[in-house]
Amino acid sequence: MKCRLVMLPVALLAGVLLSGCGFFGGSSQSEASAPSVEQTEPAKPAKAEPAKDKKEKNKSEKKGAASEAQIKADLDVVGKKLVSMAANNVIPKESNKSVSKVGSEYVARYADVDNASVTTSMQMSKNGQYVGFIRYAERSFECRGKSKAEALKAPCEKVGTRRMNEMIRYDGKAWRY
Repeated sequence: MKCRLVMLPVALLAGVLLSGCGFFGGSSQSEASAPSVEQTEPAKPAKAEPAKDKKEKNKSEKKGAASEAQIKADLDVVGKKLVSMAANNVIPKESNKSVSKVGSEYVARYADVDNASVTTSMQMSKNGQYVGFIRYAERSFECRGKSKAEALKAPCEKVGTRRMNEMIRYDGKAWRY
């Protein structure tokens, strides 16, 4: 529970800091209606590029600038890593359930992360940086019994699902969180 209490203010602070108009370009579109990088069609190259732009483009290609597909693949890897870390840090776990008395019965509770629910997407902000979104589900379970020991051994039922959304940024070399 202490981890959640610490993570909530950190997540809220990160959301406030990263949601400024300068970072997202002041768009009032919701996340669902905003086109993601994956969904947009690539821009058609201009017929005649100035010589200066060609030199800059060649320099970035020579330096090993990552393509959009490589950046998305990196996001997928980082997303799975972050969700794995979240699964390891969720409290209470199935192996260490919290038990409380509710009325005349005992209820053992725990949470886990659904690794099959992980999705990633990315968008480019107006200033040219990629923003990544990692979404996954955290499931809550309860086990009921007449005693504490019985509640810990009882079969558990899923009582809720919480959709989680993590935002990270790409600094030009790696995803930072």
